[in-house]
Amino acid sequence: LKAAIKVAEVVALAMVLVLFYAVVGVALFAPDYQGLKDPQYNDSFTTFGRAALSLTVLLTTENFPDIFFPALNGAMGPVISTVYFLSYFLFGVWILFNLILAVVFDSFQDQREKSVVRQRMRERDALLQAFKLLTLPPTSLLQAKLNDNNNNNDNKK
Repeated sequence: LKAAIKVAEVVALAMVLVLFYAVVGVALFAPDYQGLKDPQYNDSFTTFGRAALSLTVLLTTENFPDIFFPALNGAMGPVISTVYFLSYFLFGVWILFNLILAVVFDSFQDQREKSVVRQRMRERDALLQAFKLLTLPPTSLLQAKLNDNNNNNDNKK
């Protein structure tokens, strides 16, 4: 549950990043994408919704050339579009995805530590029971064994 909350925080951060870059992308590149005849470029920055969708898909790097080339050849020029897309990759793909991976790894490590502690406690309890049996006088040990056998027979019925 803690891991889900931490991942949700990082996903919320990703949404803020996508929305911010969508607003900036529409402001910068909308004229470059309007009226493109090539269907592979699909008017990515003509509206805020299409920009947000295209940038969300761009987090997977699936549609990079389809989005980047019209902006590269557009009115803003290659420098502005390159800075825009490289900064998006830097924050989105490299930093954000590594944050998600770190959160998942941290949660796995916490669960593993708890599992090890539980295992050590079971081992400690077993050793204490064994020590108690070793410290009993011989007659008490025989009595304990008989009681244990009687309890096992009662449980089987």
